[in-house]
Amino acid sequence: MEEISKKDMKKLLKWQQFLLDMAFAMQDLTKDMDGQKIFIEPLKKHSADMYANARIVQKVTGEELEATDKEAKDGRSTIKYFSLRRLFSVMSGTIKEDARFHEIYVKNYPAIKPVIDSEKRIAESVKKLEDIAKKQKKIHKKIGLKK
Repeated sequence: MEEISKKDMKKLLKWQQFLLDMAFAMQDLTKDMDGQKIFIEPLKKHSADMYANARIVQKVTGEELEATDKEAKDGRSTIKYFSLRRLFSVMSGTIKEDARFHEIYVKNYPAIKPVIDSEKRIAESVKKLEDIAKKQKKIHKKIGLKK
């Protein structure tokens, strides 16, 4: 593999950090979802997939980074001020856009192709979680619950 340009390295490191932060955020969200197995299991799986994706990008960059709680804090704020459905909507769109943005690097770094594919699958799955959250809200409204 050829030497990574400074510009590419900066973008790939930023991507690697995003993957780690998103994985941490998904894992963190499951802590407050008592009795919501329908959301917990997929989020735990996606978290593990995102950590695996970050390791793949790490092989390309050669840099080891650590997850921060930035995305987790943003997620908690979204739930607090909006809803879980809105959080899943934002997450899905962000992950999908992230995959689309980084597709240009596959030509020079073919090892990241599985990461792109994984992000697209995760985005679709999170979109389905959004639909489930939306249906739950409608049901709760109908029967008189606030959540």
